[in-house]
Amino acid sequence: MIKIDCYLPLPILNKGMLFPESLGRYKNFPNHGERRNAGLLKEYNLHIIFAGKGVIVHDGKEIELTPGMGFLFDKHTTQQYRTKPEDPWDVRWIHFDGQDVDSHYKVEAFTNRICSRSTDQNV
Repeated sequence: MIKIDCYLPLPILNKGMLFPESLGRYKNFPNHGERRNAGLLKEYNLHIIFAGKGVIVHDGKEIELTPGMGFLFDKHTTQQYRTKPEDPWDVRWIHFDGQDVDSHYKVEAFTNRICSRSTDQNV
């Protein structure tokens, strides 16, 4: 079982577009999961799955995630996700924020907050 949590100091000047607040990795940790009420986490939350399986709850529906997929939660929303105990994920995550991130988050590129690996090997 691997559980790594790193918390980073806040930048002295918040002039960049974004900065990491914390990052980490969970591997072979069958009880990993979170349920946060809207606004509890003060940063955006990005996870990428490298192995194993997990689930997020989105609009009341469970969505299974597999290697190459990931998810991005807005800091203003309820966040619910967990690994599949029978095939625990190897997941890397980062919590980030920054100047004007809210406005960038609302653009078209972020409207689909579940991402998956491209099947095009040239990408």
